[in-house]
Amino acid sequence: MPTIQNLTSFLFLAAFVFFAACNVNDSDDDEEMISLFDLNKEIVEFNVTSTSTGLGSVFTSMATDSASRVQLSQAYVSESTFFPDESGYFFIETLDSALVIAHLNESLIGTIRYYAQDLNGKYHVQEIINTVNTSGSGFVEYYFTNPASGNGEDKLSYVTSLPPTDWFIGAGFYYTDETQNTMYSIDEANEIVVQDLVETNARGFSEVFSSIYTDEQDRIAFSQAFVDDITFFDDQSGYFFIVEFEGLVIAHGNDEELEGVDNWDLQDSQGAYIVRDMSSIAQSNAGSGFYEYYWPNPTTGEDEQKKSFVMTIPGTEYFIAAGVYEGDR
Repeated sequence: MPTIQNLTSFLFLAAFVFFAACNVNDSDDDEEMISLFDLNKEIVEFNVTSTSTGLGSVFTSMATDSASRVQLSQAYVSESTFFPDESGYFFIETLDSALVIAHLNESLIGTIRYYAQDLNGKYHVQEIINTVNTSGSGFVEYYFTNPASGNGEDKLSYVTSLPPTDWFIGAGFYYTDETQNTMYSIDEANEIVVQDLVETNARGFSEVFSSIYTDEQDRIAFSQAFVDDITFFDDQSGYFFIVEFEGLVIAHGNDEELEGVDNWDLQDSQGAYIVRDMSSIAQSNAGSGFYEYYWPNPTTGEDEQKKSFVMTIPGTEYFIAAGVYEGDR
């Protein structure tokens, strides 16, 4: 027959197991998640903001006249699609009449879009211009044909000004109820963001290099002007870097002193040969992939684990990369 002491011990153990299980479940429930809708909002905002910053810097230092700015915009935009179905694309128009400077649909270039309406009759371009003129940037909703599906769908675009011009740049994503209900962990979401941003710029740079800046020195100058002032993520710890296959740093968005330095033998705090490994990924059959290593976080100043997405810039012997720190994941 069980004693009072044994019964008390049993009840205590049962209570401990119960509360421990509750804590585990609470921990699982507390894992921060993000919807595909909010993730896509981040992707279009980061893409538009970084491209506005990059092109704006090049407009100031290299493409200083209107004709060269138009040519550069068209080259970059023509190949810079994003999202897995490539339904994401940039559009650049003037702030006065919405004259199309650059667009994935080349038949729209040179047309006036001020009075354009969406599929429901909304003057969405006028709302875009008003948003940029009054707020500098923001999101605008309208109903548009998705180039990937051919169907009319809800679209949310992020738009911002493009200094030093009187143009604006935008990009958006199409969404359905499924977009609202699909969930990702923060780790997954951040990796998707850096991969999308890197792929977008690799495509854009490739076209600019093949059609405009064919000289090596011009390519280096363009790369540095474009990436040097770009940061992303809420803590601004995201940045791009471009490296030649043999280890020469072409451009670095966090440390300009690294530009022009041969980093082939560079090791992280754990002894990994960072550039060698990234170069191998870029030159693999896939041409891209993720790589984990340790690197100082510009926000905290601490040496932290980082996961970067690396991709060859097609037609060159450069790779472009960006990553997320463990503390941000």
